[in-house]
Amino acid sequence: MPPSHGRSYKRAHVACKACNSRKVRCTITLSGPPCANCAVDNIPCEMKTRKRRRNTDILPAISDPGTQENPMSLEQTPPATRLCTSQSESPHWDTSGLAKDCEPSRWGPMTDAVHLSPDHSQQAHNASSATSSRDTIVVGHNTDESDIGVAFDAEADVPRQNDHQDEVETPPIANATSAWAETLEEHESDGNRVPFYPGDRRGPAFVIDICKPQRSTDSNHSFVAMPSLESLQPEEIEYLRWKGCFSLPPHPLQEALIKAYFHHAHSFEPVLDPQDFFCAYSKGQLSLLLLWSVFMCAATFVEDSLFFVNLFESPLTFKRHAFQRAKTLYDADYEKNKVTLIQSVFLMGHFYADAEDRLGPWHWNGIAISLSHTIGIHMLTSPARNGIRPLWRRIWWCIYYREVWLSMGQGRPMRISLDHCSTPMPGLYDTSPNCSPEYQHYAPEELGILFGIWLKLIEVTRIMGRILSLNYTIKGARPSRAIIERDENEIRANWIHDGNNDQSPVLASHVYQYRLHTQYGSEAYR
Repeated sequence: MPPSHGRSYKRAHVACKACNSRKVRCTITLSGPPCANCAVDNIPCEMKTRKRRRNTDILPAISDPGTQENPMSLEQTPPATRLCTSQSESPHWDTSGLAKDCEPSRWGPMTDAVHLSPDHSQQAHNASSATSSRDTIVVGHNTDESDIGVAFDAEADVPRQNDHQDEVETPPIANATSAWAETLEEHESDGNRVPFYPGDRRGPAFVIDICKPQRSTDSNHSFVAMPSLESLQPEEIEYLRWKGCFSLPPHPLQEALIKAYFHHAHSFEPVLDPQDFFCAYSKGQLSLLLLWSVFMCAATFVEDSLFFVNLFESPLTFKRHAFQRAKTLYDADYEKNKVTLIQSVFLMGHFYADAEDRLGPWHWNGIAISLSHTIGIHMLTSPARNGIRPLWRRIWWCIYYREVWLSMGQGRPMRISLDHCSTPMPGLYDTSPNCSPEYQHYAPEELGILFGIWLKLIEVTRIMGRILSLNYTIKGARPSRAIIERDENEIRANWIHDGNNDQSPVLASHVYQYRLHTQYGSEAYR
């Protein structure tokens, strides 16, 4: 008798509890609850919560030789914290000069130990008391006290889980579907939420308009839950440790780098909020990716003697050192907050190795542009809300400023067209709030004056972008003499004359830098 060729059905990926127990095909993904079987049987249709194997983003427990752990004590071990990826959840480091109230968790074998916030300290204490003695993992290439880095307590900040627990119930993770659902609920921003932008009304945003026609159309920006962490394998953690990503410079060098950044780099590229930065830094909650990017950007402005003392041959050596660590964290997808990612890659674009470097400033600024489009900071039309819109405006126009002058200097076409952007130019209302008294020594005294100069620089940049779009296109018509004179007069109208001799070195250097930009811009048509 020939074998019967019955029709095969593709197994459903999701099933309700009733269909799952009966091992029958469920239609809940096609028709929604209730499924066809539950509707016929007139029983409640409940979605079955999916289970998964225990997390793989953990480091194996390291026991002392000859010590046998008690399985009962392992079952009582509370889970440690996950790997932190946002500014509010990051690995923690020694900031004793700023954080007076931080409690140290456990001291590593190095003199500069890592401080943890109180909740992490308690979890680390519980984990260590429930198991036998464990070694603190020291990140860096050696454990000598003269090493340039500080210890990172991997046991406290890397998640650990019971080896005897095969399956655990997990809540639904934040994914694209939940992001769309939360967009309809119009959540406000808070520390645990990240921006979500579905695009303009030509794209998928029309789904939101259909589902909620009464919503405001002033802005398509919403805030959704932080995406769930991708599992980091133990070998990936070990690789980050081996590359030195968790080993920070000594405290005096950190202080000098941060002060140099806000004195020399921040004024003309205010992509950070100083108050938020200092608060997160003092609490040990700053993104490691962002911190290494700041260190890399500031290395040019720190005295060479500080690098010699800390075993670096030159500022360039340290700059390469910091860039490699930032890039390693970026490649590992360590940071999930896209705003922090944009800030970091923008600063990473200030590293230039040589003409053959394929990951030069042009590359990193392109990534910053792409990430900015994904969260829509180029399409800000509504007034400031929750204190984030001024920062977003500053970030977007800093990226545009960088794009214009890179395009001009390298002879490449611009990747930003202001015809496709609605974010208004920044004004005095976009200035960052004054720093608290305990942080004021990091910022220059003339921060307000420097911000005004930056606003004029952005105006000159806008004119330069218009010149590039008219005069540096292959198929574009050559501009008329009237257009050339108009642009030149607008640039000259923003000229800053020599100030008095009482200017501080920081203010004087920024004034000269601004004048170089305007002088170069006035020669654009020649």
